[in-house]
Amino acid sequence: MKSFCQTKRKDNILLPLLLFIVLLCSCAGVKERETSPLEKYRSSSANLKVAVLPFENDTSYPEAGRMLRETFYGVLSTEPFVDIELSKLDDILDENGIFTPEDIKRAGYKKIRDLTGADLLFFGRVIKHNALYLVLYSFITVELEIHIVDAKKGQEIYKTKRKLRNIGGTFPTPPFEIFSIIPSPLASLINLSTRSFQLADWELCKMIVDDLSLKIK
Repeated sequence: MKSFCQTKRKDNILLPLLLFIVLLCSCAGVKERETSPLEKYRSSSANLKVAVLPFENDTSYPEAGRMLRETFYGVLSTEPFVDIELSKLDDILDENGIFTPEDIKRAGYKKIRDLTGADLLFFGRVIKHNALYLVLYSFITVELEIHIVDAKKGQEIYKTKRKLRNIGGTFPTPPFEIFSIIPSPLASLINLSTRSFQLADWELCKMIVDDLSLKIK
């Protein structure tokens, strides 16, 4: 009888304890509702005018800034914004003697807003855009920093830095920064390597834009 009572008391203690542990685990698995840095612009997102300004390029490949900017714009243009076409934006900047990211910084946010009519200014900096080639494989690394400025207030509202590494079967071709073991004279392989960079650029930009658009769709 004593043994039975002791067992019953243990069960009475263990059952609430197990229920508490289960409840604790279930609560830990519930994440807070994610928010986008553009949440407060949600109601006006359909009329929100955005400008993707020329990207800075910290890599040794001179076309990296242009490539990432065009890719980022292409991904962003699928979102519910009024985006300024890159060619039109560049014409406006060129006409006012603004050609580089450094010129944009000197001009200031207010002037860029007055010239373009943009509500949000997107700035970018390409940190890495290179590949390591080992025999039949390429190891591509793309790293991009994006920050967004509220043009009217002149305040930065968002900043992120993302990196992507992809592995593909191909031979070396520009852009590259590390000595390649086996060069390739074949045009088809060159096109394949270029395509690998395009895919990596698109994937990285898509990740960033997906984070931004989380609460404005």
